[in-house]
Formats: sequence, structure tokens, C-alpha cells
Amino acid sequence: MAMDINTVLDYQFVKSFTQSVCGPDTVCVERKNDQGTLTSVIVSKVDEAKNNNRTLRRVIILPPHGYTANAPDLTNAHDEVERATIEIKGGVRPGKRGFSKLKNCLLVASFNRAASGEDDVVSALDTPYRVFHENTPDLLRTLHSAGTAPFPVVEPDGTGFYHNMINLTDDWLVLGLAKQLRLSMKVEIEALIEDLPDKQKRKLRKLQRAVVKYGDKLFENKPKLVESVCDMRPEETMPALGEMLYTHDTGMHEACTVFAIILRIGKQHPDFVCNFLYISVCEQNIPLFYGEQLIEKIRRATATSKDSLPKPEQKMG
Repeated sequence: MAMDINTVLDYQFVKSFTQSVCGPDTVCVERKNDQGTLTSVIVSKVDEAKNNNRTLRRVIILPPHGYTANAPDLTNAHDEVERATIEIKGGVRPGKRGFSKLKNCLLVASFNRAASGEDDVVSALDTPYRVFHENTPDLLRTLHSAGTAPFPVVEPDGTGFYHNMINLTDDWLVLGLAKQLRLSMKVEIEALIEDLPDKQKRKLRKLQRAVVKYGDKLFENKPKLVESVCDMRPEETMPALGEMLYTHDTGMHEACTVFAIILRIGKQHPDFVCNFLYISVCEQNIPLFYGEQLIEKIRRATATSKDSLPKPEQKMG
């Protein structure tokens, strides 16, 4: 019998586990690849971002050969996470009344934040992800089995900062995620756009709402909105976009979406954007990782010199 995500979620033992982790009121985020094939499902509590809660618990469901990043050969950056652990509950098989204990069912491919390698640190220009292959230097590959103790995937020292979890089996696989977020800021753009013309304010407010609603599907669902924001003057957009890098991650890569928009603007206005980002990093107004990666990617794409970056105490006119 062919299984889909609704069939998996309807199994009583899956329901019981999901409710024990997320409570009775949940929301599911489905991740699909460019071909429209489901690659992962993230189940979370409906109001998990309420009160800026730093401790989150979720359920991750991987279809056969599914994965948690945007592609099987990518690792996502997890700037927002201080530490995270994974428990593999097991596989879901037709007719079974409990999780199947599968051996070596999950591959975790990861990099530490400090890992070097020019091609990997600045991978594809328009994403904050790192590409890997079997022989990539500094790549850590570990196999894990169902029914074993929870294991760390991200640690405070930067271990696992980039990672992808890949289901190696032909079965649906259910994981429990527990993560501690870094201290973050609530996204507030109103004070940053108050001096702009009303039309520009509306665009940036609309973009912020769209980032939260669509995540990285924004480029498919609202391409004209993205284009109109990128066409604005960077002096108008960058303060609000920098603030949006703190957007809460629900599994839709919201902050990474803002990252990609800033990259587009940075290729058009490299000097201004690099200067803005450099000062923002020095003054701790944007997340450190995103700021550093954006500056480096824009520099390499446009041959912007490090010498052009201002001193921290300098202000831009």
C-alpha cells in the first residue's frame, strides 16, 4: 500500500508521539524540491514562537530518501540554534502498530562553523548553504539507528552549524527534535522605515509578511514583490532587511530568504551594502553569521575590496 504524509500522520502511534512532543494543536510545514516532490515535513506547536520561547520541540518526518536541507547535496546553516538534539523514533510501515527499529537509517552530513575551504565557505552565490560531495574536505558523515539515545546535531562550539539529515531507507522515518535557540530579537521594522514615503513603507511591510507566510517559496509566489523591493534604493531597504534576518525560523528558511534578497541587492550595490553590513556586524545589529557570509559572498562576486570597508566607528552618509 502506497503511503503519503496523511497516512503516516494518521497512525495512532505517530499521533501519540507527535502530541507528546508538540501538544494537541500543531501545524505542519511541508518541504518540497524543485520538482514538487516532498522531502520533509516539520510538525510544530501552533504558537511555538509566542513569548519568544528559546526552547523548541518538533517532529521531523522524512519520506523515503527524504532530507532536511534544500537538496541532498546541500547543508543548511543554522545560525539561530545554540544546540539541538535528534531522537530517531523509527520507521513507519504499513500494518505495523509501532515504530520499526531501523539500523543505519539516518545520515547526518555536517560541517563545523570553523571549517575552511574557499569553495565551501562561499558556495552558490544566492544561497547561505554549503554544497558537499562524498570527498568534500571537512565534511563529517555519521550514521545513526532508530531506538538509540538522542544525539547532538548542533553544539554551542559550532559543531554541526551546517547540516543535512538524509533518510537512507525506503521507509518513512520519524525524528524528534529538541533545540535551544540563541538569544534573538523580535523583528521590528517600523522605526526603521518611518521616514520613507508611504509607497515604500507598504512594500517593506508586505515583504515582511510574505517572508513569514511563504519562507523560501516567496520567490515562486511573490516574484514581483521581490523585484520591486530589489529595485528600491538600498538606503531605503537595508535597515529593514537587516532586521528581518532575525525572523523566527519555522522550517521554511525565513531568514535565509531575506539573506538571498540582500545578496541580490548587494550584487547591484556592492559598496553600499558591504559597508552597511560591516557596520551592522560591528555594532551587533544583525546576526553575525549572516553578516559575515553576505559580505564575503558579495565581495567575491563583485571584486569589492576589503580596504573599502569602513572602520566600525565610521558612519555612512
